[in-house]
Amino acid sequence: MLFIVPRGVKNLSEQEFGSLVPQSIVRIVPGEGALWLCKCSCGEMREVLAAKLKAGEVTCCRTCMRAKRATQLRDASARAHETRVVRHTAGMSDYELRWEFYLARMNREQRAIYDDLIRRRERGIFNVEITDRIRAGAVDVAMRTRAA
Repeated sequence: MLFIVPRGVKNLSEQEFGSLVPQSIVRIVPGEGALWLCKCSCGEMREVLAAKLKAGEVTCCRTCMRAKRATQLRDASARAHETRVVRHTAGMSDYELRWEFYLARMNREQRAIYDDLIRRRERGIFNVEITDRIRAGAVDVAMRTRAA
């Protein structure tokens, strides 16, 4: 693309700054420098000051920035969850870990049956049918998670 670069302004066109490529000068901002119209690798256009491009402060359009930030937040959340799980399960036997895994993946109906069983046990009532239903539900949950 041909355009006139004002005297004293460095031509940044066709250089890459992250995923941004400056296309043309939009205007000169007094005291700040040149404002460039840049094209992102996703195709979106963004106006950026030359100083911010050179310093590496702006490397992509706002859409890509939001997507990167969302990914960073998801990763941070997953890491935090893993550390909570590790802290929570420290010192548990294999059996306790497996049971904790099953409980975490029960649906509402299965969890209600399980909670009912716990309440009955506390009152001294033991029902084999409920225990079998819970075991079947836990096995069903484990099968579904393995298949996925």
